[in-house]
Amino acid sequence: MIRSRSYFGVAAIGKYLYIIGGLNYLEGAMMKCERFNLETKQSEPINYLNSPSSHHSVCSFQDKYIYKFGGLKKDNNQKRAMVDSLFERYSVEKDVWQKIVLKDNSAFNLMPKVSFHGGIYDINENQLLVVGGQLEDNEMITQCFLFNVGESFEDNKQQSLCKYPVLTLDIKDMNTKLLPACMMFKEQSYQIYRRQLYLIGTSNLEDEKKICMFDGKTWKLNKA
Repeated sequence: MIRSRSYFGVAAIGKYLYIIGGLNYLEGAMMKCERFNLETKQSEPINYLNSPSSHHSVCSFQDKYIYKFGGLKKDNNQKRAMVDSLFERYSVEKDVWQKIVLKDNSAFNLMPKVSFHGGIYDINENQLLVVGGQLEDNEMITQCFLFNVGESFEDNKQQSLCKYPVLTLDIKDMNTKLLPACMMFKEQSYQIYRRQLYLIGTSNLEDEKKICMFDGKTWKLNKA
């Protein structure tokens, strides 16, 4: 690792492990990112996040993108605060991080809460699932959001002025299928087996592990 850090995100694409942001006790929350080549055993820097972040969640998507959700930073008084943006996306091909705009959907009165130690999962080729996490006061939450992934230009003028398209996430389903308990997800591993999603989370600050199972309609909770 080029720069020592903790509480960073990790995603695997091809022969690389991507190390995203994190906390360095000299620098604080970091924008710096890098990737580790599993074949050559060498690390190299990649482009920075748009804002410093640690304790966030990341996942690879379509083997060409990395999505980052939530996280922590330090405010102007060096106190812990939530990051400003819900999502950022990294393009492996372009080596660039972009902030993401949530589409305005009048069917939902609430928006996702920015959290840390939440879970973000690519459950199919077109959708991301975001669940749980902790708020600034360490309160765990039960939120559950399903997003359709897309990208578009808002208008022709923007297309002529902007180098990259506006990235959008469209809320497909929101909090109609809440987690069975307030939970955080430090481990981002998951498994889909017989059309059921399995996650490993924590439902208390003592790190007691629980297995969450989702069958598309309801969540169930079991001890790990």
